Amino acid sequence: HSGVGFTALGANLYLFGGHLGNPSEPSTTGNLYSFAPTTSAWTSIELADSVQLSALSRSGFVAFVGELFVFGGRGSGGYALNDLWKINPTLSSPSWQLLSGSGDIPSARWNFGMAATSDAIFLFGGTSGEVVFGDMARLEPQTSAWTTLSPSNMPQARYGSNHRPRRCAGGWKGRRRRRS
Repeated sequence: HSGVGFTALGANLYLFGGHLGNPSEPSTTGNLYSFAPTTSAWTSIELADSVQLSALSRSGFVAFVGELFVFGGRGSGGYALNDLWKINPTLSSPSWQLLSGSGDIPSARWNFGMAATSDAIFLFGGTSGEVVFGDMARLEPQTSAWTTLSPSNMPQARYGSNHRPRRCAGGWKGRRRRRS
């Protein structure tokens, strides 16, 4: 998977979306899985209804007070999204719910930072594929209300998420090498 959402909720880990297969010809998925570290087993989350999120990658995916939230991302057609969904995967019949946001709903985007605190969900940056964003927003999950934040010393606009796989090569051979 590339561009996947990966987060913890309770004792389990959850995986959502991403690209499958060959990197030169990726297909995208909207599937949701849970991983139980105690049994070292993956389970596909079976939904109670036919509501299936479209194939997404590089969306925001966080856990907040017993539920999983998905915002934005890149649809299978390569377009940026700005819809907000939630699901409680621990229910016997879980179902995705599309939330009607209010306030300053962020522009459609993918590859942004998203994190939850004890009382809110925050979003920073991202790209639409044409624009790189340098904004920050706060989501009140109980009301789906968005607020644009204007903190002092805002970092430069950027995109790229921390849940994409990274590759690394090299190491330390005991001597410093100068790069040219």
